[in-house]
Amino acid sequence: MFRVFQDSLEVLSDENRHHLLNVVRLNPDEEFEIVASGKVYRAIYDDGLKILREVENSHETRIPIHLYMALIKQDKFEIALEKTTEVGVTSITPVIFKRTVVNIKGKEDKKLLRWQKILESAAKQSKRDIIPTINSPEKLENIDFKGTLIVPYECAEEIYIDDVLKDIKDTKDIEAISILIGPEGGFEESEIEFLKTLGCNIVTLGTRILRAETAAIVACYQVGINEVVR
Repeated sequence: MFRVFQDSLEVLSDENRHHLLNVVRLNPDEEFEIVASGKVYRAIYDDGLKILREVENSHETRIPIHLYMALIKQDKFEIALEKTTEVGVTSITPVIFKRTVVNIKGKEDKKLLRWQKILESAAKQSKRDIIPTINSPEKLENIDFKGTLIVPYECAEEIYIDDVLKDIKDTKDIEAISILIGPEGGFEESEIEFLKTLGCNIVTLGTRILRAETAAIVACYQVGINEVVR
């Protein structure tokens, strides 16, 4: 069943109407889902939008997952945006590290609009109940991470995401999970030392070295399916 996102339930936006009628060619009596103000409704479009009923909102994790993703090359960064949206992140913040080579200065507004479109498309496809928030890029040292911070690192000891979540569950409530993914050249040692002062949880994603975009997808998926979070 097709799903669209709206700010209100009064009328379909021009973009959504075009998509449903001209792209997917929805039949007049064919139901689709519309998400507005965090709620999901069944509707049809027959000479106008007709809301049929509200349906259960159940496609999100109990605990929000915030991804802090290194600003990497455009095609790889956009893959990470799309796929981490599909696996359940709540927000994405591009991060500038010491080894970051990508520079979007002067193009930030244009990039944010493009990234927002990618998130919306992925949210529709994966039947999310929200569109994740995309934030402006931030330098690592300026970020105020939310909740429990998890940092996948190629030099980490054999501590896994499930280990961290289990330990935290046994000691305190989890308000949010933040996942920080480093740049293509890896973290500098000084950045790891800085993150340790914040009380981060450094974890391994396995014995192989993953690309930044792959690491983001794997880490967000592992968090999202954990019984502590889902």
